Amino acid sequence: MMRTIKLRPIRYSITGCIAAAALLVGCGGSRAGSGAGAMPQSLAGRARGSNSSGDLVYATTTGTGGQIFTYPSGSLVGAFSVPQGTPFWLCSDSKGDVFVLAAHRSGSGSALIYEFAHGSTSPFATLNVPAPYGAEGCASDEKTGNLAVTVADVHGNAELLVYQNALGSPAVYTGPYINVQAQPGYDNMGNLFVTSESYDKLTELPAGTTVLESVSINAQFPDARGVQWDGKYLAIEAPANRHGNPKDIPILVTRVSVSGSQAKIVSVVRLEKSNDSSSGHGWITNGMLLGPSAHQIWLYKYPKGKRLSAFAKAGRSSYIFGVTLSVGSRSKRGAKQMKSLGLRHYGRAARAGARASV
Repeated sequence: MMRTIKLRPIRYSITGCIAAAALLVGCGGSRAGSGAGAMPQSLAGRARGSNSSGDLVYATTTGTGGQIFTYPSGSLVGAFSVPQGTPFWLCSDSKGDVFVLAAHRSGSGSALIYEFAHGSTSPFATLNVPAPYGAEGCASDEKTGNLAVTVADVHGNAELLVYQNALGSPAVYTGPYINVQAQPGYDNMGNLFVTSESYDKLTELPAGTTVLESVSINAQFPDARGVQWDGKYLAIEAPANRHGNPKDIPILVTRVSVSGSQAKIVSVVRLEKSNDSSSGHGWITNGMLLGPSAHQIWLYKYPKGKRLSAFAKAGRSSYIFGVTLSVGSRSKRGAKQMKSLGLRHYGRAARAGARASV
């Protein structure tokens, strides 16, 4: 049974707390894994025999949802959809849950965050965002389970939302150096970072604090796609420049170390044969980078940047916006879900704690 809870978000500025102004309506239901939320049995046979780790790649595409592929084999095993709105960006947490950000088709009303269990094709929980024109990027903190989302308010100003444990009402942060179009990212210590639009700055929300801080860096990333922790450094994905034919502009990943209020560029990875024909963000995992490019997803060796192969194709009529890796689980429920897909199930165990029901 679905319950609707009206909550008021906590709002912060770069200098501290200011008054809350908007309502958030969160609703949650039973977890997916059977019934409408489970992968249809008719798709299971298509995955049998694939060299899968139990991990899955979710990719948002043109329309009302996206496609699901096995990883690392790239076999198409199904499609997911959202009840309302148009999905664009997405991210995942350490338990394998996937968060899909969607804007209302009409351009009015709140943006929506849909949460999918690993292997599911329909969401089991929904959060409304107090921003009418869509959430742009998200990231999950593997230490706390907090979900960070970049949004634009009714005036087009960028804001950063943080949902504690991906539940309830968000804390709202405002500041001058937030790029609403870029994916935020947590490092291994739980510090949250987002790029700026036109400044040589990063914005940081240090772990355990409620005050944004600016971090200086000797570079600008006006069209950055996002920030991720690559296992050693912060990795900022962005086109090499913003002028010229997008098909001639390569994608660079700038690896950065941060100390206090200063960020230092360690190296720059050029993704071989990449171009700016897609605005979608990639996903870094265990020495590989999944990079969307218009109608397909390429697999790159990371941090070398060498393009290995076309991981998957979405079809000429489907444009890929973003990708994320949904990790497998050794839990009994996760094993049962993967068995229904016809997949072997020996993925990484979940590291985050169990989430309380809304």
